[in-house]
Amino acid sequence: MQRQVTSSFPMTTALRTPILASVLKSRAICLAVTGATILQLSLVALGLPGWRSPILAFFGVPDPGGGLTRAIVAFLRGDWQTALTFHAFAPFFIVALTLIAAAAVLPASPRDKIISWVENVEVRTGLTAILLICLVVYWLGRLFFLGAAYITLIGG
Repeated sequence: MQRQVTSSFPMTTALRTPILASVLKSRAICLAVTGATILQLSLVALGLPGWRSPILAFFGVPDPGGGLTRAIVAFLRGDWQTALTFHAFAPFFIVALTLIAAAAVLPASPRDKIISWVENVEVRTGLTAILLICLVVYWLGRLFFLGAAYITLIGG
Protein backbone atom coordinates (compact mmCIF):
# COMPACT_ATOMS: atom_id res chain seq x y z
CA MET A 1 0.00 0.00 0.00
CA GLN A 2 1.51 3.31 -1.05
CA ARG A 3 1.29 6.07 1.50
CA GLN A 4 -0.58 9.19 0.53
CA VAL A 5 1.66 12.25 0.33
CA THR A 6 -0.03 15.60 0.76
CA SER A 7 1.36 19.08 1.08
CA SER A 8 0.38 22.64 0.29
CA PHE A 9 3.53 22.86 -1.84
CA PRO A 10 3.43 20.64 -4.97
CA MET A 11 7.23 20.35 -5.13
CA THR A 12 7.35 19.04 -1.57
CA THR A 13 4.77 16.40 -2.47
CA ALA A 14 6.75 15.35 -5.54
CA LEU A 15 9.96 15.03 -3.52
CA ARG A 16 8.26 12.85 -0.95
CA THR A 17 6.78 10.36 -3.38
CA PRO A 18 8.31 6.94 -2.66
CA ILE A 19 10.76 5.95 -5.41
CA LEU A 20 12.96 3.21 -3.99
CA ALA A 21 10.07 1.68 -2.03
CA SER A 22 8.14 1.36 -5.29
CA VAL A 23 11.02 -0.61 -6.79
CA LEU A 24 11.36 -2.77 -3.68
CA LYS A 25 7.69 -3.82 -3.91
CA SER A 26 8.35 -5.79 -7.10
CA ARG A 27 10.32 -8.94 -6.36
CA ALA A 28 10.79 -9.52 -10.11
CA ILE A 29 12.37 -6.10 -10.62
CA CYS A 30 14.56 -6.61 -7.55
CA LEU A 31 15.74 -9.99 -8.85
CA ALA A 32 16.52 -8.53 -12.28
CA VAL A 33 18.42 -5.56 -10.84
CA THR A 34 20.31 -7.78 -8.41
CA GLY A 35 21.28 -10.25 -11.14
CA ALA A 36 22.40 -7.51 -13.52
CA THR A 37 24.35 -5.81 -10.73
CA ILE A 38 26.16 -8.99 -9.72
CA LEU A 39 27.03 -9.72 -13.34
CA GLN A 40 28.28 -6.19 -14.06
CA LEU A 41 30.31 -5.92 -10.85
CA SER A 42 31.81 -9.38 -11.40
CA LEU A 43 32.85 -8.61 -14.96
CA VAL A 44 34.54 -5.35 -13.97
CA ALA A 45 36.15 -6.86 -10.84
CA LEU A 46 37.67 -9.59 -13.03
CA GLY A 47 39.01 -7.02 -15.49
CA LEU A 48 36.58 -8.05 -18.19
CA PRO A 49 34.54 -5.55 -20.17
CA GLY A 50 31.17 -4.78 -18.61
CA TRP A 51 28.24 -3.04 -20.20
CA ARG A 52 29.24 0.29 -21.66
CA SER A 53 27.02 3.30 -21.26
CA PRO A 54 24.97 3.79 -24.42
CA ILE A 55 25.02 7.54 -23.83
CA LEU A 56 28.83 7.55 -23.64
CA ALA A 57 29.10 5.31 -26.71
CA PHE A 58 26.64 7.31 -28.79
CA PHE A 59 27.25 10.92 -27.67
CA GLY A 60 30.75 10.66 -26.18
CA VAL A 61 29.46 12.13 -22.91
CA PRO A 62 29.26 10.17 -19.65
CA ASP A 63 25.83 9.71 -18.09
CA PRO A 64 25.15 10.55 -14.40
CA GLY A 65 26.21 7.02 -13.41
CA GLY A 66 29.50 7.18 -15.31
CA GLY A 67 32.24 5.47 -13.30
CA LEU A 68 29.80 4.00 -10.81
CA THR A 69 30.66 0.34 -11.45
CA ARG A 70 34.38 0.93 -11.03
CA ALA A 71 33.65 3.06 -7.96
CA ILE A 72 31.59 0.31 -6.33
CA VAL A 73 34.22 -2.34 -7.11
CA ALA A 74 36.95 -0.11 -5.62
CA PHE A 75 34.78 0.62 -2.58
CA LEU A 76 34.13 -3.08 -1.98
CA ARG A 77 37.88 -3.71 -2.21
CA GLY A 78 38.42 -1.07 0.47
CA ASP A 79 39.96 1.52 -1.85
CA TRP A 80 37.78 4.43 -0.83
CA GLN A 81 39.93 7.11 -2.45
CA THR A 82 39.71 5.49 -5.88
CA ALA A 83 36.01 4.81 -5.35
CA LEU A 84 35.25 8.43 -4.57
CA THR A 85 37.42 9.59 -7.48
CA PHE A 86 35.33 7.53 -9.89
CA HIS A 87 31.97 8.41 -8.33
CA ALA A 88 31.13 10.11 -5.03
CA PHE A 89 27.66 8.53 -4.98
CA ALA A 90 28.99 4.95 -4.83
CA PRO A 91 28.18 4.55 -1.09
CA PHE A 92 24.56 5.58 -1.68
CA PHE A 93 24.23 3.15 -4.57
CA ILE A 94 25.74 0.36 -2.47
CA VAL A 95 23.06 0.96 0.18
CA ALA A 96 20.28 1.08 -2.43
CA LEU A 97 21.54 -2.04 -4.22
CA THR A 98 21.82 -3.88 -0.90
CA LEU A 99 18.21 -3.01 -0.09
CA ILE A 100 17.14 -4.16 -3.56
CA ALA A 101 19.03 -7.46 -3.16
CA ALA A 102 17.46 -7.98 0.27
CA ALA A 103 13.99 -7.34 -1.15
CA ALA A 104 14.73 -9.87 -3.89
CA VAL A 105 15.57 -12.76 -1.57
CA LEU A 106 14.08 -12.19 1.87
CA PRO A 107 10.89 -13.92 2.99
CA ALA A 108 7.72 -11.81 2.99
CA SER A 109 7.71 -10.63 6.61
CA PRO A 110 11.22 -9.11 6.85
CA ARG A 111 10.93 -7.89 3.24
CA ASP A 112 7.70 -6.05 4.05
CA LYS A 113 9.32 -4.44 7.09
CA ILE A 114 12.21 -3.14 4.97
CA ILE A 115 9.83 -1.80 2.32
CA SER A 116 7.70 -0.10 4.97
CA TRP A 117 10.76 1.47 6.60
CA VAL A 118 12.14 2.74 3.26
CA GLU A 119 8.74 4.10 2.27
CA ASN A 120 8.41 5.87 5.61
CA VAL A 121 11.85 7.48 5.22
CA GLU A 122 11.04 8.58 1.67
CA VAL A 123 7.65 10.06 2.61
CA ARG A 124 9.00 11.84 5.69
CA THR A 125 12.24 13.18 4.17
CA GLY A 126 12.15 12.94 0.37
CA LEU A 127 15.65 11.50 0.68
CA THR A 128 15.67 9.42 -2.51
CA ALA A 129 14.38 12.28 -4.68
CA ILE A 130 16.86 14.70 -3.10
CA LEU A 131 19.75 12.29 -3.71
CA LEU A 132 18.69 11.84 -7.33
CA ILE A 133 18.60 15.62 -7.82
CA CYS A 134 22.04 15.89 -6.20
CA LEU A 135 23.28 13.13 -8.53
CA VAL A 136 22.28 15.17 -11.57
CA VAL A 137 23.87 18.34 -10.13
CA TYR A 138 27.04 16.37 -9.34
CA TRP A 139 27.11 14.98 -12.90
CA LEU A 140 26.62 18.42 -14.45
CA GLY A 141 29.35 19.86 -12.22
CA ARG A 142 31.80 17.16 -13.24
CA LEU A 143 30.85 17.52 -16.89
CA PHE A 144 31.14 21.30 -17.08
CA PHE A 145 33.93 22.02 -14.58
CA LEU A 146 36.18 19.03 -15.18
CA GLY A 147 35.34 18.62 -18.86
CA ALA A 148 37.87 16.55 -20.79
CA ALA A 149 39.52 15.18 -17.62
CA TYR A 150 36.16 13.80 -16.47
CA ILE A 151 35.38 12.31 -19.88
CA THR A 152 38.84 10.69 -20.00
CA LEU A 153 38.45 9.29 -16.47
CA ILE A 154 35.05 7.79 -17.20
CA GLY A 155 35.73 6.76 -20.79
CA GLY A 156 38.92 4.94 -19.83
